[in-house]
Amino acid sequence: MGFQVPLRFMFLIAIVSPAWFLLTVNAARVHRAQWEVDLLKEDAMEDLHPDEWGSLLWDGLDALDESHPAFPGMEAYVEKHFGGAETKSASSPEFVSLYSQFRAHHVQPTRVQAFGLQDTGTNLLWAILHANFGNKLIYHDAFYPANDGMHQKGLWKHANVELINQTFPESKRLSLIGGDVVAIALVREPMSWLRSIHKAPYELKGCVQGDDWLFRQCTHKHPGGYIPVPKATFANMATIWAEWVKAYLRLKDFGYKDALIIRYEDLVKNPKLTMERIAKVLNMTLPKDVTVPTDPAKKHGFAVGYREAYTKITNRSYLLEYQPDDALKVCRELEKYRQELFRYNYTDCYDVLYRKHYGSVNATLSASSKTPL
Repeated sequence: MGFQVPLRFMFLIAIVSPAWFLLTVNAARVHRAQWEVDLLKEDAMEDLHPDEWGSLLWDGLDALDESHPAFPGMEAYVEKHFGGAETKSASSPEFVSLYSQFRAHHVQPTRVQAFGLQDTGTNLLWAILHANFGNKLIYHDAFYPANDGMHQKGLWKHANVELINQTFPESKRLSLIGGDVVAIALVREPMSWLRSIHKAPYELKGCVQGDDWLFRQCTHKHPGGYIPVPKATFANMATIWAEWVKAYLRLKDFGYKDALIIRYEDLVKNPKLTMERIAKVLNMTLPKDVTVPTDPAKKHGFAVGYREAYTKITNRSYLLEYQPDDALKVCRELEKYRQELFRYNYTDCYDVLYRKHYGSVNATLSASSKTPL
């Protein structure tokens, strides 16, 4: 007698098979955002207490990206902690209707697109813009699911615009930009950025494994985001930093109405002054009381981590995370891009190479340390 499958198992297979198929299809759909979802090499981000989100934000990490299921969207975060800047959800029918009426009868709001490598503070910038300008701006980003008036499709904020420029003709590039948009790009001291990207590598996860991660080739699988830009291989991680930073100089050539490049360090150490520069390029008027949350006494998570981030920049404690020989080797690679280093007054490698300085930490810095705020 041949083998017979019991009726109950046949019934189970009949149920499970379609379900398995649907799960497989759904997995393929969500694969698009998996590399953005992978915030850290470990899956520890989902266990973070909300009070820790602000710490990551000030430290430059992109902990609040729209696509990550464990964190609220930027709009919800700002609304929760600040209020006032946005009175209605940007996705609500009431908001879309009111916003459409506003746009039909008033001057068009300024459009803005942020750029910056992962871990350069793009979400910190986005949060401060939302807190101060709210729905007076139209925010462009690739991960906004649909145009709702206030949020519209744009390019991936971590894209290399020069590689997109080489891939698409001008007409296509302009359609990708989405109108008369002002671009604001963030850069970060490369020695600091390398330590942060090692902790939170996102789509560069495959490039930060092993003891030689600083010096071996790295293939960026999505240098343009999820548009058909070929993957690109770079000599090392320092080269990735340099190629992205150089590309920001051509944002206006790419098709943006105007462009501004700011340093992550200035956004942390002098946020009000940096906001004045941003308001000028956006042709906007800053609120009388600029919202730059730095005081934990205000009882919102945004303030957590500000002093730590400020101290980290001031003391350059991230340099202590390098072995002396590794610091020398990385800085010799970065010296090839001396022009970019000098343009943004990044002197870490000058000190490492010529002063043999590896980031002495001022242990006496305390809560009484002066800040510009």
